[in-house]
Amino acid sequence: MQVLYATEGEEALDIAMDNAEQLDACLLDTVLPGIEGVTIAGKLRATEQFAQKPIILVSGTEAMSPALRAAAFRLTGSDVLDKRTL
Repeated sequence: MQVLYATEGEEALDIAMDNAEQLDACLLDTVLPGIEGVTIAGKLRATEQFAQKPIILVSGTEAMSPALRAAAFRLTGSDVLDKRTL
């Protein structure tokens, strides 16, 4: 298994798009400098390469609102995991 790592949103989007064929899934933090994970997930999901791949969002926010969690689920088709439970 190979893990690709980014520290900023734009970098994460670039890495994901540049390596789309090799990636089996995407794990994104909801809060990243630059572009947030939810926005990146939406951009990835809109591409043919990521239309069927799992995109999982991870949140460190203690009280993520149910509305944001629901929006993230609608956007990605995956749930938002709480870092405290990982």
